[in-house]
Amino acid sequence: MHVQARDNNYNLELVTDQSESLGRIAIERAEGSLFSGLFTPSPAFASLERLFIDFEEAAGLQALSVIDELDAQISRLGLSVVVPLGQRIPVEDVQIWSDGQISFRPLGQGVNSLDAFVVTRPSKH
Repeated sequence: MHVQARDNNYNLELVTDQSESLGRIAIERAEGSLFSGLFTPSPAFASLERLFIDFEEAAGLQALSVIDELDAQISRLGLSVVVPLGQRIPVEDVQIWSDGQISFRPLGQGVNSLDAFVVTRPSKH
């Protein structure tokens, strides 16, 4: 399913457990509990970028033990997405790729909150 955020692009903010903004997310797709879209990093993301690059490289090499360790490091960041009205939704399985794509899964009831935030639109195929 293709989705579009209610108020144009860059409606979600990715933040750490310390409320540091890492960037903006424009949701493009939602499949079950997996959300994906475009990520526009903030300057604060630079300090964590290497972690995500290492994850991407390990995924390309199928280095499963390295992927597990890097995923654990990313999880320890305590990442959340914040919708425009300020609701903070914890997320897991966050992957930020060098091409600007991002994917994540909301934790717990966060799926319902994000589903309510997005509007389904027909595919342009």
